[in-house]
Amino acid sequence: MGPIVIPVVIAVFMTGDPLTAGLFLVWSAIVLLLDNVLKPLLLGRGVDVPILVIFLGSIGGMLLKSIVGLVIGAVVLALGYKLMQGRLNTGSAVTGLLNPGKN
Repeated sequence: MGPIVIPVVIAVFMTGDPLTAGLFLVWSAIVLLLDNVLKPLLLGRGVDVPILVIFLGSIGGMLLKSIVGLVIGAVVLALGYKLMQGRLNTGSAVTGLLNPGKN
């Protein structure tokens, strides 16, 4: 996301109002921080979900809810995947969440 946002921020500074460009820079820095730090922390901690599920959740969330959907979509789809996996393996979706090592 950074290689796309950084040139856009530079273009806004070159062509736009300095206040608007400054606000856009702050907003872009916050979004890049959330995308590059929080997303791996939330999704990479001991979750044994295939990367394809996380990727599809991120893309679907982005299409549905823009930047916020990148994280929310991946988390929701990963949670749904774990529920379905627990349901198929044990017959109860709740058991799959409570005992993640048993799946």
